[in-house]
Amino acid sequence: MTRTIRCRGRVRRWRAGAALLLACCGSVVARTQPSPAVVASAPPPALLAALRKLDTSAAVRGTLEVTQSTSQGEGAKARRSEAGASVRLAAARGIRLHVPGSELAQARAQLAAQRADPQRTAALADLLAGLGVAQAQRMVDAAADLRLLLQDATLQQRQATLLDGRPATLLRLRIPLRVAKADRDKVKKYRDDLSLWLDAHGVPIAFTRLTFTEIGWFVLNVRTTRSESARLAVVDGRLLVTVLDIAQDASGLGQHGATRTRYRFVARPAARARAARPAVAHSAGAAAARTAGHGRRRSAAALDRRCGRTVRGRACGRATPSPETGASACTS
Repeated sequence: MTRTIRCRGRVRRWRAGAALLLACCGSVVARTQPSPAVVASAPPPALLAALRKLDTSAAVRGTLEVTQSTSQGEGAKARRSEAGASVRLAAARGIRLHVPGSELAQARAQLAAQRADPQRTAALADLLAGLGVAQAQRMVDAAADLRLLLQDATLQQRQATLLDGRPATLLRLRIPLRVAKADRDKVKKYRDDLSLWLDAHGVPIAFTRLTFTEIGWFVLNVRTTRSESARLAVVDGRLLVTVLDIAQDASGLGQHGATRTRYRFVARPAARARAARPAVAHSAGAAAARTAGHGRRRSAAALDRRCGRTVRGRACGRATPSPETGASACTS
């Protein structure tokens, strides 16, 4: 009987200890779990309204710096190349790109060398070929680009966070697949997640986007992973992308390739651009001289009309200014 009681006591003590351990573990797990995701819904209307307000045609200009590194293949046999370019970008109702002649000449030389030796790379030529109006528009029309991206997107989670030590709101959204119906059967897997940070006023200040796509025909599959990381800023009422990092990896059909590209746009505010222009001196003496000149011309025209003739600088032979009044007098 004594042994049975001891056994029961040990069992009871073990059960109590296990219950306490489970309770402690449960409390720790509860504290480390992230905030629950909200029910999937459309993007906040306030965000869409802020993007419409920032979608303007305000004039902006600056320098777009691009660096790119690519690799084809794997291991020691991989072909790697790097290139960089700096172009001038101006946008208002349209977009204007100016590529320096030295960079164009270098790109032509690379293409000529590649034709002579196909093993050589033309990194700068490839970079300039990818740097078109569409990519430039992404940098200066960030509001319109985000509005288009958020169409049919679903909000998965919303939480308060910090970005660069400042309070921000993080939105996690799911972007739907947008392909023609005839090509949907070729898409085996697809996932597109967007994380968007908003400041205290609801204006986007940063985003990351991760897209995974697998396309296949029968037993042939191609996998592509693309990630984007961007910082945004408002300049003269227009939402711009100041830094954009793009990493893309593709594999399939026995091939592998990777590309890393950074776009950095250094905007030049309109006020600074106006200050940089050579100003014309508008002194009080010059303004008075112009006013006096207009008055003399009007007086001469009035005297000419009195004579029945309306000429400029000539009235009945010559209209000369009077030394006493400075007005024109008829000499006929």
